Amino acid sequence: MRAGMSYFHETIWKGVPKFLRRVDTALKNIGINERVPYNAP
Repeated sequence: MRAGMSYFHETIWKGVPKFLRRVDTALKNIGINERVPYNAP
C-alpha cells in the first residue's frame, strides 16, 4: 500500500505541474500568451 501511495504522489503531484508547464510553453511558442487557468475542469 505504501509503495502505491508513493508512486501516486510522485506521478501526480510532480508530473501534472510539469506537464502543465510544458503546455504553457508550447502555447507561448505558437503565439498564445494566455495560460492554462488554475481552475480548469
